[in-house]
Amino acid sequence: MMRNGMPLPQFAAAAKQAATASARRVALVRHRAFGSYLRACIPDASSVQHLPPPEAVERLLIVRLDEIGDFVLTTPFLRAIRARYPRARISLVANASVAGLAASCPYIDELLPFAMRRRHPPFDQLGAYLEARRFARERLRGHKFELAVIPRAYIDDGCGLAMAYHAEIPVRVGYAEDAFPLRAVKNRGYSRFLTHLIERRELHEVRCALDTAAFLGADIRDSRLELWPTSKESARARERLLPYRNRGMGLIALAPGGGLGRRLWPARSFARLAACLVERTNAVILLMGGPGEEGIAEQVISASGGHLARILNVVGKVSLGEAAALLGGCDLFIGNDSGPMHMAAAMGVPCVEISCHPAGGDPLGENSPARFAPWGVPSRVLQPRHAIAPCRTACTKPYAHCIASISSDEVLDAAWELLAGPDVRLTNRTEVGRGPMSAV
Repeated sequence: MMRNGMPLPQFAAAAKQAATASARRVALVRHRAFGSYLRACIPDASSVQHLPPPEAVERLLIVRLDEIGDFVLTTPFLRAIRARYPRARISLVANASVAGLAASCPYIDELLPFAMRRRHPPFDQLGAYLEARRFARERLRGHKFELAVIPRAYIDDGCGLAMAYHAEIPVRVGYAEDAFPLRAVKNRGYSRFLTHLIERRELHEVRCALDTAAFLGADIRDSRLELWPTSKESARARERLLPYRNRGMGLIALAPGGGLGRRLWPARSFARLAACLVERTNAVILLMGGPGEEGIAEQVISASGGHLARILNVVGKVSLGEAAALLGGCDLFIGNDSGPMHMAAAMGVPCVEISCHPAGGDPLGENSPARFAPWGVPSRVLQPRHAIAPCRTACTKPYAHCIASISSDEVLDAAWELLAGPDVRLTNRTEVGRGPMSAV
């Protein structure tokens, strides 16, 4: 069947590509127009206020409107801010999706969840701005904050800077709009929301957040990640793991989810990996993930063969706090660039990251390990050796594309390296073989 002289599938693909390109052009025009509006209507207040001394700050607001992994990478910053402002009442505005982790943070006095609605693509910048402004007027203005800190250096897609501005907080500290190239485009005019601008010097998200604390005079030498499962969550996790620990078995976490399709190493590859680990170690495989990822977990289980007794599937079945406690009981984590990976690192677990970002790609990319590699634990990061056409400096496809070139044997070798390391706690582990999976 032909359309305009070409086969229908090719015509449909070409039409979709043209529509995507058109949407990007429309989005760019919207970003520029909105940025021009901000520059015309918001007065430039940068550096017109002096930073108040710590003892003068009674109410402090932190805005971090990101997903699970980003929040975990912010925990050293939260600890540093608490130490810098010991007398202040610290409120945190966080994405409602991370409330299960943030609620037990000992470094804040108040959690204000914000139900941020994502818009893809093109991103509706004006809609996000209006939501943030409404939240600021209804929930924040009456608190009389003296200082607001927004530690995100990448694109401010939740308009946290605007939220602090419309809360009428006199001193507002955050990254300048040109901290990242894409931020300069999508957040044009956003520097107007701040009184004190920070220039980006670091790549990794942990360091970017800590630089914000350092700007305020905080001690940032301690960069450990943290999580704080409650006693009930820890007790439930121990109960789940007790049958395996009583039999002297180890625990290896696999997280086959990860949000964007390009980040997802194929489920069949995870299944192969799980089967090999079960056969070559005495470990139980703990499948981790959040709501909406149950289908991926079922694909892994169904393709892994006769190993159901050695697979504990908790995908979508436990709270974030219990998930953290379960990860804390693991000997190794293997997964995509995802929230569970950063949670595992925060709980001190060695990590194997399977990244979609090609080696030699743009270090500033949204999936770059230079920005998001596991922090503070023994780790191995596996990347595609090169981008697969038509991708160039980063994977841009909405499905598993560049990441599919990473072989199961590469992941297995990285796991063996970490399992043999001195920091791994695998209980009574069997002697692990180093041959390829094809030998199993």
